[in-house]
Amino acid sequence: MAPARDAFFSSAQPGWLEVLSQEIDVDDLEGYYRLKIGDDAVRYLIVHPGVFREPETMYMPRLFLSALPPLPPPDTWTTMEMRRREDGEIDMETSYSPLPCAGPAWHENLVDVLSLQHIATYGPRVQEVQYQGCPAIAKIARFSFEVRYVRNETLRYRQIHDADQTGVGGSRQENGPEPGLRTPPFLGHLTENGRIIGLLLGKVEGDFARIDDLAICTTAIQQLHAVGLVHGDVNRHNFLIDRGQTAGQKPATNLLDFEHAEPWSAELAELEIKALEVALRDESRRGLQERA
Repeated sequence: MAPARDAFFSSAQPGWLEVLSQEIDVDDLEGYYRLKIGDDAVRYLIVHPGVFREPETMYMPRLFLSALPPLPPPDTWTTMEMRRREDGEIDMETSYSPLPCAGPAWHENLVDVLSLQHIATYGPRVQEVQYQGCPAIAKIARFSFEVRYVRNETLRYRQIHDADQTGVGGSRQENGPEPGLRTPPFLGHLTENGRIIGLLLGKVEGDFARIDDLAICTTAIQQLHAVGLVHGDVNRHNFLIDRGQTAGQKPATNLLDFEHAEPWSAELAELEIKALEVALRDESRRGLQERA
């Protein structure tokens, strides 16, 4: 989720235009764009190969917006596909069909994603933002092909939340010898024009796990298994170790990123535990950009 920071206005357009998100297929130069039109209308545009003569136009928001033909009023479409016809003219096919939702909603808090103040970008779909005066993590589906990841993570957070209410997986063990399953707090659903497109999480601090943390990371994964889930993407950047504990207490592990989590099975759980040591020894940046 890496928006262009400066909106660009063209007098040929119906109002202010800003590129909030973009994804370009480098093989065939097909572009996907999430646009803000005016104060709060967000619309989706697919630009097929050949629309623009110069490829760099696809990548540079200011060039892209200045090269667009006049668009229909935003209240007449939600998605548009743009193609260049054989006669050289640009064809714009619009649809007002409902956009996919990354719900269902289970948390009472709904937050308009456009109301959040950007602090830092961790990846195309992950930002640090300010929410109610505190840092938080916003994760969104920029485009329809990303909705399934956000929907899955949202549902897994609900499963973890429900387990926390009943003490499954040790998640309510506050005073026991082992810290319970810890995850970033789920602050609410992120919405755009009324539909759910993401989730808002409290920001947690800590160090990425090292091989020395194998024991406590194993405990965290086992506690997740007890909830009825396997994580599906164990890497050292999905464990944040809080080492600022009281003397004599063990460090605590926050487990992150449940986009690939799936229902527990004995076979998957065993494979995940076996993969953990190798994952913690991996010094690459795998998983870093999408962490949260």
